Amino acid sequence: MLINGETKYRAEAKVGEVVRLHLVNTANTRIFNFAIGGAQMKLVGGDSGRVEREELIEEVLLAPSERAIVDVHFEKPGEAVLENRTPDHTYELGGITVVGAAAGEAAVRFDELRVDPELTTERERLRADMAREPDRTLAFVSQMPILYGGEETEASSYVCPMHPEVTASEQATCPKCGMKLIPADAVSDEVDAAAHQHGHGHDHEMADGLEWEDLMPEINRQTNNDNMIWQLVDRETGAENHEITWAFRVGDRVKIRLANEMDQEHPMHHPFHIHGAGRFLVLARDGEPETNFVWKDTVLLRAGQTIDILLDVTNPGLWMAHCHIAEHTESGMMFSFDVAPAEEG
Repeated sequence: MLINGETKYRAEAKVGEVVRLHLVNTANTRIFNFAIGGAQMKLVGGDSGRVEREELIEEVLLAPSERAIVDVHFEKPGEAVLENRTPDHTYELGGITVVGAAAGEAAVRFDELRVDPELTTERERLRADMAREPDRTLAFVSQMPILYGGEETEASSYVCPMHPEVTASEQATCPKCGMKLIPADAVSDEVDAAAHQHGHGHDHEMADGLEWEDLMPEINRQTNNDNMIWQLVDRETGAENHEITWAFRVGDRVKIRLANEMDQEHPMHHPFHIHGAGRFLVLARDGEPETNFVWKDTVLLRAGQTIDILLDVTNPGLWMAHCHIAEHTESGMMFSFDVAPAEEG
């Protein structure tokens, strides 16, 4: 894991200094839960602007393509450790050496949590949008012929391909990751070995709808676009991936419901990204209103989660929307949509 291309990133700061960091996750698949041990962090911005209300944070979760802007206050000399914190591990990414003596009123300014008046006004404007039904519903769906083959097979016992300790006497889904259990006698030696090697000792995996580690490396090496299929499905028309034909106009405000359904063969998280047609606000997650607005172009959708976004369409042209995990995009989890210029007059 790298920061700016370095395995052990190094930097310096002065005691009492407040440094603004622009964070962007450029990884292909991995999510980062970024933290700085030995310093205070304040979230001030996101993908495309300021947050509605600044807040002091311990860590910030970033999916591929997501960005965050944080102010960091270095209170004491020593080493501030850059970390990726997962439920089971803390990975050291680098460090910042803090030297010198405290200076000025940085701490006083750092503790001030500002409110963005534009987003506060926006929240009042969007009350009707938050309450109304979505204009579009986009489902995230997977098919896994490499394991399931599209056929229901009767068996005396079933096992989870990711968590081999999860078994059942009848067909069911894994309570840890949501995957369908497969017949125990159908598990290949390679899959069984990979699952046992990488499945144990990760009780937190997918409990929060996120895959923090790769639990199926051997299976993943065998997958291709024919035996591991990722789909975006327009629930109104049934169109999948490139067949989706959305069309908008500059000035539209489109409410889109993103549904990462558990009734699929491999539920996992997806960072959903919309190219330059405009930017969006997250309105609600699983029906709960978003408490801190920020303009975004990427949102992390956990397994089983539903998120409502409001796309503010500002740029005409042909634009793309897709999952920002490269293998998912390559498998077809993407589509283009048209934006017409604003109507004259």
